[in-house]
Amino acid sequence: MEAFGPIKLGLLRVLEFLVIVIMATLVLDVVWGVFSRYVLGNQSEWTEELANILLVWVGMLGASVGFIRHVHLGVDYFVNKIPGRGRCVIDIGVLGCVIFFGAAVMVYGGGSKALSMLTADFPKILPVLQVNEGYFYTVLPLSGLIIVLTSIEDMVDKVRLLLSGDGAVGKGGV
Repeated sequence: MEAFGPIKLGLLRVLEFLVIVIMATLVLDVVWGVFSRYVLGNQSEWTEELANILLVWVGMLGASVGFIRHVHLGVDYFVNKIPGRGRCVIDIGVLGCVIFFGAAVMVYGGGSKALSMLTADFPKILPVLQVNEGYFYTVLPLSGLIIVLTSIEDMVDKVRLLLSGDGAVGKGGV
């Protein structure tokens, strides 16, 4: 595992803890839903709606954890065949694409969606939980911001590596 700075390590620990808590809550929610349906004969109405929200949150925050740890999915077969500086340049380009996508789609798009739903004159309320649906979408800009900031830090490291003339180093890539 690569060495993390204190801020990145703290963020990672908080995110991992949140993912664990959300996943445990999701498991308990689904177990209660099954129990109430098959044992009590009438499924609790809120279990399905809560499970949908928790599943999205655990997926998005889990993706952020994976991105910080560099264990996300990446097809790097051909990139690994490129020697030295060329690989570093490709990694920088890929990180640029990730930053653009994360900022445009997740932070701007997800953030504007969440903000518009939270500040709407007639907010869309989830029917069973009676919560503003905007809270459901707040995980998009949060996860996007984490991915963008991590990508910027990784890009700065790659540029430093490239400028130092040691572009061949950098196992793990993007």
